[in-house]
Amino acid sequence: MSKGKGKASEPPPVVEAVPEPPIIPQGTGEFLLPDGSSYSGDWKEFDGLKVRDGFGTMKVGPESYRGQWVNDKMNGEGEYTFASGGKYKGYFKNNILEGEGEYVFPDGAIYSGSWLNNKMHGKGVYTDKDKIEFKGLFVNGMFDSGKSYVSIRNS
Repeated sequence: MSKGKGKASEPPPVVEAVPEPPIIPQGTGEFLLPDGSSYSGDWKEFDGLKVRDGFGTMKVGPESYRGQWVNDKMNGEGEYTFASGGKYKGYFKNNILEGEGEYVFPDGAIYSGSWLNNKMHGKGVYTDKDKIEFKGLFVNGMFDSGKSYVSIRNS
């Protein structure tokens, strides 16, 4: 018997099929809810439900929010107008004021700075309606005077 020249044939490499990522229905639209509130903007479908996701505007009675949404929650930059007349422009995390932002109170007072869990927290400047300024560190909604924590708002 003669030996042949060349290599023994190797089995072809195994190629695993990579599954396609699921297609998530999404779009832009306007929604009027049974309670009279409305939403206009980007949405996606999650577990069979359409949720706010992307940029959009929500109106609930006299209140409104215009900004970024992630999985049906205010997340990222936005503007919120409260029924009281107060207005917040800044960052949100899971529907709460968190990060840098500015709140204009109904009486004309303004706080500009860091927020945590819906409270003034971190470096900021609060100017009351009489133009008296508190500048520095805020902790859990109170001004740190360096000697004590001063409550500057009743709410």
